[in-house]
Amino acid sequence: MRSSARSPDPARLAPTITIPLGRARLVDVMGQGATAVVYAATVDQVPLAVKVLRPEVAEDTDAVARFHWEVEVVDGLCHPGIPACYGFGLTSEGLPFAAFHRVTGETLRQKMARGERLSVAAALRALHGILEVLELTHRAGILHRDIKPSNIMLSPEGLPYVLDFGLIQSIDAAHDLRRTGGNGIVGTPAYMAPEMARAERDAFCPATDLFCLALTIASGLAGRPLRGATAQIDLLLAAQQPVGPLRTYGLSLPTALEDLLERALSHEIHGRFRNATHMLDALRFAEEELGEAPVSGRISRESTRRVDVDGPPPVRRVTASISDEGSTASVHPPTISTFASPEPPLPSNKGTTEQRRGPSVPLFLIALAIGFGLFVALSYLR
Repeated sequence: MRSSARSPDPARLAPTITIPLGRARLVDVMGQGATAVVYAATVDQVPLAVKVLRPEVAEDTDAVARFHWEVEVVDGLCHPGIPACYGFGLTSEGLPFAAFHRVTGETLRQKMARGERLSVAAALRALHGILEVLELTHRAGILHRDIKPSNIMLSPEGLPYVLDFGLIQSIDAAHDLRRTGGNGIVGTPAYMAPEMARAERDAFCPATDLFCLALTIASGLAGRPLRGATAQIDLLLAAQQPVGPLRTYGLSLPTALEDLLERALSHEIHGRFRNATHMLDALRFAEEELGEAPVSGRISRESTRRVDVDGPPPVRRVTASISDEGSTASVHPPTISTFASPEPPLPSNKGTTEQRRGPSVPLFLIALAIGFGLFVALSYLR
């Protein structure tokens, strides 16, 4: 990688990139973080959000490896609640980038900044969609670790998208530390689960993401962060202080929704829902009790890639790259992602009962064989 002294800040760049859809010029800066800058771009009428690593980060081989892993995971999680990845490569400055579909709408953080609150119906819809995304993500063996208002995009119809998989971690705590960010504290203190604030990495599990989600939705219902002090105070509160009854924050919610969120916000992991599937099942009961139509038709558990524009579908993998001089990208054939394992069957009483009965076909064959033997024997005696 080139040194940061020779590579200008990507926030000041507007390079032309080439991906299989065509050439696009990066224009508006959508957002900036410690590791990357996200640009808005359009190519062949396809709106893109292009994430470019900062020069000083691009010099860190571990950070680049994590970035590639993030792209691989997102590419494997084919889901309508996750913006599709169209390709990745290097800018003309030698900085790693990835191009994602740019969805319309605004983040929950932007709504909260205006003092706008989520309605109960909007909160249920957001919860349902995000839980289905987390259900797929967890089944793939991945934790998001950064569910917060700025990473939840809501479409004009109120449909949710989960953004920024930059802090993902394998559910297996023994996974390569280079890919999981080491043993330090990562995340946003205002929305951290207790085990995250205490850096109890071995305790991280699907219930960790569910805590962050419940705190995010509760904050959206309040129109403000339930913590939201300084980062140091929020970190201390996250580690030691239970969130407490939501009524203490001025929230007056239907009992079904209040109970659901407070269980997910349990300070102790064993008090929460075990995984997204269990919380999603509980949410469906709450929807029925509140008379809200479930939104499961929008995001299917079959998990198919959705393209919101007319044109070529997203690519599976793109390498080497992009340049102001017009160099092209090469597209590799689709590959099976190691992080996109098929959805395992859920346990059920029916399945257990059938297993106890034993298979019926072999018994039928045995009876048939005995009957045929008797028939042959009787015919011989005659």
